[in-house]
Amino acid sequence: MTDYMEKRKNETWKKVYMTVIGVLAAAAVVFAVMWFMAKNDQSDEAAGALTAAEQAADAFAGYAEDGNGRDYIRAVSEYYVFCLKMDVLTTDTNRASYSADAHALYEVLIGQPEYGQAHAAEIADIMKLLAKDIYEPSAYASLKQLADGAA
Repeated sequence: MTDYMEKRKNETWKKVYMTVIGVLAAAAVVFAVMWFMAKNDQSDEAAGALTAAEQAADAFAGYAEDGNGRDYIRAVSEYYVFCLKMDVLTTDTNRASYSADAHALYEVLIGQPEYGQAHAAEIADIMKLLAKDIYEPSAYASLKQLADGAA
C-alpha cells in the first residue's frame, strides 16, 4: 500500500471513531435526561399515597363504627402502604419527618392494637385530611401526638 492509501485509511477510521463517540455521547445525554425526569416524576407514588390514605380512613372509620377486627387489619395494612409511599415521596426532602411520624404511629398500631382500636375514629379523621393533601403538616403533627400518647 502506498503512503497515500494508508493515510486515507487512517483518516477514514478516525471519522468512524469520532462519529461513534459522538453518537454514544448523545445517547448517554439523552439517557441521563430521561432517567433524571423519571426519577423525579413521583406522580404515581403521590396518587398511591392519596389512595392508601383514603382507604385507611374508610377502614378506620368502619372499625370505629362496628368494631370489626377485619376492618382494623385492613386499616393498618392500608396505613402501612401509605407509610411506604410517603417514604418514597419524602426521602431526602425537608418533609422527611412526615414519614418518621407516620411510621411511629404504625409501630404503635402493630405493637399496641388496643390503643389503635381505641383511637380509630381519630385516626380516620386524620387520614381523611391526608386523603385530601398528603403533605398536610397538621395531620403529621396529630399522627406524632397519637404515637407519643401511646408511650
